[in-house]
Amino acid sequence: MGGGVNDVVITLEGDDRIYYINRGQERGVALNHLAQQLTGEQIELHAIRLMWSPLNPSRRVVPVGRVTLEQKVLFTDF
Repeated sequence: MGGGVNDVVITLEGDDRIYYINRGQERGVALNHLAQQLTGEQIELHAIRLMWSPLNPSRRVVPVGRVTLEQKVLFTDF
C-alpha cells in the first residue's frame, strides 16, 4: 500500500487503476491499520478531479480525496 514519497496506494480487485492518497503517511494514515481495515471490504473512494498530464497520459493513476467504509470516513482531504 505504500507508493511515492509517503503516499498511500490503494488497489482494487478488477480495476487496473492505481489510487493514491498524496503524502498520506505524513497526514497520519497508518498503512498497516488501513490495510487491515480495507482488505476484502467494499469501500467508497472519492477521486479528486483528474486532469490530463504528460506524467499520467492514460489517467491510470488517480488521486483520492476521501475513503469511506460503511459510512465511516477513514480519510478525508475535503
